[in-house]
Amino acid sequence: MGEDRVSNYTAYGLGHESRTIVVLSPSVIGFIRRYLLSITPALIVFLFEVAWFLGVRYQLIDLNSPYLQQFKVGSSVVSFIGFIAPLFIITLLAWVLRSTESLLSLGLTLILPLIPSMYFAHQAGLIPVEDASSVLGLLAFILEGYPAYFKPSAYLASLLTLIKTEAYRRSIKYVVSDTGIEVKGGLLRRRSIYTPYNQVGRVVLEQSLLGRMFNYGTIILVSAAEWGSEYYARG
Repeated sequence: MGEDRVSNYTAYGLGHESRTIVVLSPSVIGFIRRYLLSITPALIVFLFEVAWFLGVRYQLIDLNSPYLQQFKVGSSVVSFIGFIAPLFIITLLAWVLRSTESLLSLGLTLILPLIPSMYFAHQAGLIPVEDASSVLGLLAFILEGYPAYFKPSAYLASLLTLIKTEAYRRSIKYVVSDTGIEVKGGLLRRRSIYTPYNQVGRVVLEQSLLGRMFNYGTIILVSAAEWGSEYYARG
């Protein structure tokens, strides 16, 4: 049900009160793409584990290989190598696609292992460092234990990013009034865009492949001057 309330849009230059007809939010299903991007590290780890299991199960991976024996087959080092390669590829794609969800989750995956590594380094007396040799010893200690924390960090980073994405979805509101439509939302930085009905030049309806499959889409209000067509919240 919609809300029937009075909003003051003097800040937008209307100079009078406007009655709100309904307040809407993006649907959960409309954020599927963002949710999947949020759990990118967890998906990489999961796919690596499946590939490793199938490789061993069907003897595609030679456990007696001297190269694998050197790295202690199944150890965190092997897992680290198998994870870090696709991670950099996904990071590059996320940067190209400007996906904040993937960049955040991947960034957390790289940073979170430093917390236990630094803690155990402090317990081992390597912190604080006193000279250059101490710095090298600290770096060697961190690099030795760093891969062991990658898997739990990937799942934790995915969970934290997923929570952040859901909080962002809940913050977005579409306020439909009798004079126009306001889109507002954001977490650290709030943004509000108000478009009066008399300034709407055209309405664009957009559906992705997932949108056609699950029957959802995006409505884009474009002003008569074609400004603001890139500033909208999907879902």
